[in-house]
Amino acid sequence: MSWRDIIRKEQEKAHCGTEKLDDEPFEKKEAKPDYIDLDGDGNKTESMRQAAKDKKKKSKSRGAFTDDE
Repeated sequence: MSWRDIIRKEQEKAHCGTEKLDDEPFEKKEAKPDYIDLDGDGNKTESMRQAAKDKKKKSKSRGAFTDDE
């Protein structure tokens, strides 16, 4: 057994399972739902990311002289 093998085994013992190994797959997280209704469209099941994009589009499409406000 070489000194490299000994060091590698010692590092594996110190691992204690708290760190992620390179061969472990990452969990893909789903987008959070728009529960606070960012864009005001009433759809609370779309993702917050999509709702923020929709809100940004709505604010750009409104002109300076709109009757909405």
